[in-house]
Formats: sequence, C-alpha cells, structure tokens
Amino acid sequence: MPSAHESDKPWVDPIVSEVRAAREALLAEAGYDLHKLCEMLRTRQSAAGRRVVRREPRRIPRSPGEAA
Repeated sequence: MPSAHESDKPWVDPIVSEVRAAREALLAEAGYDLHKLCEMLRTRQSAAGRRVVRREPRRIPRSPGEAA
C-alpha cells in the first residue's frame, strides 16, 4: 500500500511530458507566433521530400427519393 506521501503526487505521463516539451520548443523557435509556426512547419514539410497524400472527401450514398 502506498504511503500518504506518495499518493500526494499526481502521476505524470512521460509521453505527454515529451510531447508538451516538443511543442514548447517549436513555439519558442517560432517566437510564439502561430503564423510563423505554421510557415516554419510547412517549410520543414516541403524540405522533407515526402509525398503529401490528399484525398477527396468520401461521398455518402443517397437512397433514391431521399432529399438532398
């Protein structure tokens, strides 16, 4: 059974902490400017040389006589 002292501390998820630290580093690099951050990420995406896949939205089939 955990002692009273151990139960006072909330559990910290190490993955969530790592993601938050990465987010903070990216925001700091962009000067906390959202537009700058988006531009920076788009530039990195282009420089990565990977193909970006864009798909058309899936259409919902309609039954005959159904209102549009």
